[in-house]
Amino acid sequence: MISIFFSTLLLVLVQTAEANSQPVVKLDVYQAHGFVYQYQENGRNLSSNVYLALPYARPPLGELRLERPVPLPSNPTRIVNNTDLPPGCVQQEDMAELDPPNGRITYPTSEDCLMLNIFTPSTPPPKGKPYPVLLWIHGGGFVYGMNRFYGWPQSARHFNSRGIVVVHIQYRLNFYGFFAFGTKKETMLISACLTKQLLLPLSTNTSASLVVTQNNLSPYSRNYVKQTIQSSGGLYSPWSNTVKTLESSNNLSKSLGCDLATRELTKKCLKNVTVKQVHGVLKGWGRMRNSMDLIYWGPIRDDDFYDGKSLAQLNKETKVRKTLYGCTKGDGLIFTFDSGSVIAKVFAYVIGRTVDRQANFTKADFLDHVNNYLASEDAAGPNVAEIRKLLLAYYLRGSSNESSLPEKFWYTRFTDAQTEGEFSGGQIWEMVEKMSLNWQQHVYFLDYIHPSHRPLVGIDITYEPHAYEYQYLMDAQPYFPFNKSETNPTELEFTKKLVDAFASFIKTGNPSTKAVPWPAVGQEKVKIPYLRVGQEVLAENTYFIEIAKLWQKVFSLGYAKGIFYQQ
Repeated sequence: MISIFFSTLLLVLVQTAEANSQPVVKLDVYQAHGFVYQYQENGRNLSSNVYLALPYARPPLGELRLERPVPLPSNPTRIVNNTDLPPGCVQQEDMAELDPPNGRITYPTSEDCLMLNIFTPSTPPPKGKPYPVLLWIHGGGFVYGMNRFYGWPQSARHFNSRGIVVVHIQYRLNFYGFFAFGTKKETMLISACLTKQLLLPLSTNTSASLVVTQNNLSPYSRNYVKQTIQSSGGLYSPWSNTVKTLESSNNLSKSLGCDLATRELTKKCLKNVTVKQVHGVLKGWGRMRNSMDLIYWGPIRDDDFYDGKSLAQLNKETKVRKTLYGCTKGDGLIFTFDSGSVIAKVFAYVIGRTVDRQANFTKADFLDHVNNYLASEDAAGPNVAEIRKLLLAYYLRGSSNESSLPEKFWYTRFTDAQTEGEFSGGQIWEMVEKMSLNWQQHVYFLDYIHPSHRPLVGIDITYEPHAYEYQYLMDAQPYFPFNKSETNPTELEFTKKLVDAFASFIKTGNPSTKAVPWPAVGQEKVKIPYLRVGQEVLAENTYFIEIAKLWQKVFSLGYAKGIFYQQ
């Protein structure tokens, strides 16, 4: 079993450390050779054992393409000794086409990508008290993403220094990970890599927040997950799981000449097409769909992974009842703002605007967006008229005197609508659903952007894009270049407080610390408490009041229900 290998590897790594020499962990399937990373954190000289590009399954090539991960063969003399991160899994487009013409490959990809990166404190834990493990799953909308986007040193510095082992995992994307026929016993290829024997806090951003939530609920994994951190995403985000995955699968099969008489023949044909052929077809589709469920591929709610049960049933059954949600004021900028970044601009492909075009976004543009995108018949369903009325009443507030409006008023409202429609609205609906089940829930709200980045975004100085916190938590630069030496005292302070809170949550299930009390959500459906992270780090409960009122009404009318795949 993949999960048994994974847990055995972690158990050995958690309890083994050799400072000042090359760390080696001997397993039945290989010997993992690492290296020592030395650094300073909070005034202390520390070191971590680093193991990069450790395979956790056989390469999913040839006959193993579109199949569940297959365990590695026994080979105790094999040595895995890597000093660089693994190639990412194959993305929706050929990343080589985005590289500069000098021949340098910035983001290599391969189907041979099912690998882990593991970072442990070099000092062994107290006897009988193994370190807790944080499993981090990258985002990217199920079609992009890899460990190389985020780097690794910050993970080691932040969490190994606090007595926590960190694991970064990669998983198959787009066609390779989410191709589906729509059968009741569909196999979701991401599912088989997670986690048994160890209780793991799971941490993610974007699409991977849904993966974390699903592993909370699935009988495959829910008994082995302790608590979760979900950054900007969840079960009810309209892009999170769409019936159109079946449409994408069918269209790709036809385009590749693999739409054959039986599923078995189709699958056999798809195992023999080249990556170049797949990229050739997908390039013709464009990067994203022109709809709220804009991503071509993603998980579907199938009977295999969910044991034939509804989300409501699974929420009642699961023992994982501690969740920490994250969001930013400008999450929707990932769709509305074309930053020029190779990593982020793919999601702004359809509706994104560069800074010089933001002021040209008019009221007519906004009305068109609400009626034909945010509340299209596809997204809003049978109650489309009532949902449009609610949305327009809310987002048109304060706009009666057109001549007195700020220059980018309508672009800002456009971004607000995308932030709340694609992210925070669904998160609030998920929180409310779990309140009745007495889940322990906490929320952080990032309300800060680096001074040099403010003019680059083009609107309000505190509108930070989706996943912006990973600039501080990890080594990511999702939108703009950022040198760690530019980090100012405010950023250092809130990063330390946030990481301390994460560490407390990972170890105890409660993110409150002596320095920063962090109230739980409780049963309050409107005045939702959260930790504001910015110039100050403090608890508040006012920001989401009107957002919560609106989007609870919208989701209660069946918003996005027709998008989601239901057996």
